Amino acid sequence: MRVLLVTGKLAEKEVRRVADGLADVLVLDVEVASFITPKLLERALEKRKEKWDLILIPGYCSGDFSHLEKKFGALIRKGPKSALDIPLVIESLDSIELSSEKPADEMIEEVKLRTVREELEKAERSAKFSFDLSGVKIGGDSRMKILAEIVSAERMSKEELEKKVEYYASSGADIIDVGISLDSSAEDARRVTKFVSSLFSPISVDTLSPRLIEASIPHVDMVLSLDESNIEILGKKLSAYGTAAVILPGRRGLQENLQKAREFGIEKIIADPVLHPPNLGLMKSLINYFEFHSSHPEIPLLFGAGNVSELIDADSHGVHAILAVLAHEVGASILFTPESSPKCRNAVRELRIASEMVKLAARRNSPPKDLGINLLILKEKRRYEEEFEITEPLIEAEEREGWTPDPVGSYRIAVKDGEIYLIGERFTIRGRSAKAIIDRLIEMKGVSLFEHLSYLARELTKAEISLKFGRSYIQDMYSI
Repeated sequence: MRVLLVTGKLAEKEVRRVADGLADVLVLDVEVASFITPKLLERALEKRKEKWDLILIPGYCSGDFSHLEKKFGALIRKGPKSALDIPLVIESLDSIELSSEKPADEMIEEVKLRTVREELEKAERSAKFSFDLSGVKIGGDSRMKILAEIVSAERMSKEELEKKVEYYASSGADIIDVGISLDSSAEDARRVTKFVSSLFSPISVDTLSPRLIEASIPHVDMVLSLDESNIEILGKKLSAYGTAAVILPGRRGLQENLQKAREFGIEKIIADPVLHPPNLGLMKSLINYFEFHSSHPEIPLLFGAGNVSELIDADSHGVHAILAVLAHEVGASILFTPESSPKCRNAVRELRIASEMVKLAARRNSPPKDLGINLLILKEKRRYEEEFEITEPLIEAEEREGWTPDPVGSYRIAVKDGEIYLIGERFTIRGRSAKAIIDRLIEMKGVSLFEHLSYLARELTKAEISLKFGRSYIQDMYSI
């Protein structure tokens, strides 16, 4: 297949460098490649006698090039947004159908992601398992499931519970746990588990109180925290309802409590050897998990990831990635997190991706890298370093002291519920991106000084970045 890469003058050197031997290059009479129009391309092609099978225009180009395909006998498709991705695109031509609307690198990512999803779904359909909770496979060689806890659920309104359940579900939770405080009433437990079960399935209840667990049993698929303090009271009822139970070591040990659960006829049993916090027995507890799984591979294990990620001051996505690998290696079936603190926001989503990465890696017998999905958020797999030439003279930048008040007015910038607010004396603009807010501000003639516009653009960009990474934003303070 003969391929032609179309670009502008500024990117010529870089495009020729990366395309060497892979494709021909056509440089149009325009500085910026994204400004290439159908008319410019048509004029340039009319002067060439060669024929190509595929013409790749820059990924950022807009305009309809379809009428040129028939005239020149070649497909015209969007290439990547960055010249550095040209080799990847050309190497992928046999396995992907490029688009005239979406940049090629985005198309490749979509195909990779779709392939990953199909592989994961196929693996889960064929997976062996110990038992299921409302159709969700637990144990065996099924993917590790994510159990997300709603802490102190009885204190939340219906609206708050609906919002939390929707958030967990959209984040990838497989099971939602209803945490109930020990000072709650049985009616509180009954009410909240019944309501949550109407929104999502399967659900579990998390409390050591026998009266609270008993009130919840008719509405839940699983009970957490069963040990010698409550198993005698609850065992028969759990067996009668066919409810799954997570067994804790308690004071007399995990093996004895498991045996007691079996004696009561509880069939769906999950063991929790208890994961200890970092620097307080974490390694020993991992060994306990490994040894238990080695001797009881048929019993699913609950792995309390939150016991580690909530108790270490480190970015949670990296912590959850390595915890998922460790959990897999010690035989865990369920990853548990409460998302209690701001630093563990998005823990459910992170653990879901991590569990999928581990599953894919296990199927491919490889480390969890180059899978098509990842937890890279601030770091990158490849560096993008473009060649460029400077225009003389080279002037060193220098901040100017002081500022001039804008006669049109000043603004306060705030972030709330996933949106940015630009609040002035005459109006408030709300949006999700700095560009959208600045565009509307200019349209409304809400700024008259370049200096003021520059300041607002900086602060709004900080607000947008804070939103993206789930961090707090305070105007004029460092955010990220």
